[in-house]
Amino acid sequence: MNILYVLGNGFDLNLGLKTSYEDFFEYYKNQPSENTAILNLKENIKGKKKDWSDLELTLGSYFKELSTEEEFDFIFDDIKFHLSRYLYDQESKFNIDKIDQSIFIEYLINPDKELLLSDQIDLKAYFSKWRGKEINIEIATFNYTRIIDRLLKDKFKKNPLGKRKDGSIVKLSRILHVHGFVDKNMVLGVNDEMQILNNDFKSNHYIKSSFIKEECNGIFKNEVSNYFKSQIKKADLIIIFGCSLGDTDKIWWERISSKLNDNSRLIIFKKGPKIHPLQEHKLFKYENQIKDYFFEKAGNEDVDKINFLKERVYVGINSNMFNFIPFLNE
Repeated sequence: MNILYVLGNGFDLNLGLKTSYEDFFEYYKNQPSENTAILNLKENIKGKKKDWSDLELTLGSYFKELSTEEEFDFIFDDIKFHLSRYLYDQESKFNIDKIDQSIFIEYLINPDKELLLSDQIDLKAYFSKWRGKEINIEIATFNYTRIIDRLLKDKFKKNPLGKRKDGSIVKLSRILHVHGFVDKNMVLGVNDEMQILNNDFKSNHYIKSSFIKEECNGIFKNEVSNYFKSQIKKADLIIIFGCSLGDTDKIWWERISSKLNDNSRLIIFKKGPKIHPLQEHKLFKYENQIKDYFFEKAGNEDVDKINFLKERVYVGINSNMFNFIPFLNE
């Protein structure tokens, strides 16, 4: 059995790192610059501080104010270098010793335990097809930090993560950084040329290769995009955690949605509104909203098909999955 984790910024936030778009903007806006284009950019992105995909889409929109490659380079380099410096500082401050590796591994091995009971039972039946067989876990992270690598540095291939209750041995084979790292191969951009609102830039091969994510990985010649595609293609269970499901990663939501046609399963862990114990009947509404949102971002418009595939999707709202904050506060 192959399990694929797709991790977003919510993972780092659960480790106490200040890596939200809002955190970065508060830093970036105070960095001195006398360049008019940079000052205009900062003013343009002010107040648009929800998710990282908002920054990327805003950049794609702001580029309509530019006219040359030189202007593009200056602005793009400025924001990437400041982002790299900011995230490097956040990562350097992190104390890895505060995280109990055994608890983290327990999350990895048993993600279904963080779902509601009927979903646990359903997934247990799905897992039964591989009872007693080896389970292989791969992780694809959209984060630039190397925190996940440090947490699992001694847990690859020859060292099983552990066993599930059914006796299946669980191994970790690879951690893939889809968007690169804080210090190299950093991919910041949009999903496709339609998200670049400058017609001249849309036809500029250099700018497209720098700012369209999949093309950017292509010029790095690191095979990251191709490997991520193969991870999705062979996955029996995909777990999305801490991702905003933004439009700038649409290509991946499309591929994951398509994989559900092969009878694979998907778990989406998302933050949601706090629900009072007397209002738990609202869980169904929120779960359905998250499922609809995922298929919308995946570009699936066939209502009958969506309703069919929804049965293969499970949602964990405000679960304890990868919740390390209590341990950090001890």
